[in-house]
Amino acid sequence: MEFSFPNIMRILMDDVGLTTPKLAEHLDRERSLVNKWMSGRHKPKYMYIPQIAEIVLERATDSQTIIISTHLTEYIHACDLPAELKNSLLLKSTDCSAFIVETLSVSLNNIAVESGEPPQTRRTWLSRYLTIPVCAVASATLGGVLWNIANHAFRWTYYMGSPGGEPYGLSAFIWGFLTLMPLAVISIFFTKKNTSLKLISALFAYVIVGCLSAVLFYTTGIRVGIESLGFSYELREIIIVFIYSFIISLPPYAALRLFKGGVLNVKATMLHICLPIIAALIAVALTLFIGRPEIEVAGIRGLLVGLFMRSCMYYVLVQAAAYGSCLEKRKRSRL
Repeated sequence: MEFSFPNIMRILMDDVGLTTPKLAEHLDRERSLVNKWMSGRHKPKYMYIPQIAEIVLERATDSQTIIISTHLTEYIHACDLPAELKNSLLLKSTDCSAFIVETLSVSLNNIAVESGEPPQTRRTWLSRYLTIPVCAVASATLGGVLWNIANHAFRWTYYMGSPGGEPYGLSAFIWGFLTLMPLAVISIFFTKKNTSLKLISALFAYVIVGCLSAVLFYTTGIRVGIESLGFSYELREIIIVFIYSFIISLPPYAALRLFKGGVLNVKATMLHICLPIIAALIAVALTLFIGRPEIEVAGIRGLLVGLFMRSCMYYVLVQAAAYGSCLEKRKRSRL
């Protein structure tokens, strides 16, 4: 059996009773264009795949979600695909949203091969799994570079944010803006998602709330308060970094989800919340083995925490903005 985008779309649309005109309406695309997708004469851009998955799952009931997974599994088994690729796709079957996105994405690669398009237009396995970490590190690094440029421009001495040299007030707000903006901007280029008003609003809210979170942490004297409690040096540093990563990463994520809309996958949401915090704790744990540090080591700690945490924040931002859709608490609207 041929493994193709039109065949997979017919399975999805039949299982939830979705018509081509309705799909075109909710994608805000011309009906003729969607008809070309369904006939195989045209292949959609990858940016539409997460939207298609979300539209399908918003329409699906719990039983229909199970049916979709079952039908996709049967279809994959019946198709003439390499065993390794089949197994890779079927591993996603426990998460219907990811299963749909991955299956449709692979089918686009097949269409590109059949249509004779050059290989660089295809979304390869290498680009899929390499681009995220590269962009994550690049965005986190760019934020640090911009912050250091701002320190030179304004003659500040905050730099790494080590004890006694942390920003406050307006400078804390600027720190939040310069370190979060690269995450939001680069994520748009990676996901290639439509720059809709909803997405722009969500990313703007992400950055602004992150700025306010920075002001909250640095200006309210949280570090000084914890240091006055008499904890051991190691425990004190862990507590400070835990609170820091929680305040810096969680409110922006909540704002993004609120403005983006859609319903939540509980497991994915918990991962999104915990990942930056865990990354920051790992970074601070690595520096604790050095012993009680001088100011230079404290600066290295600030650098590692920022790099680890913001790399994970970028990953979470991409997932929530482009792939985040619903399985838990789904909308049961009938389109």
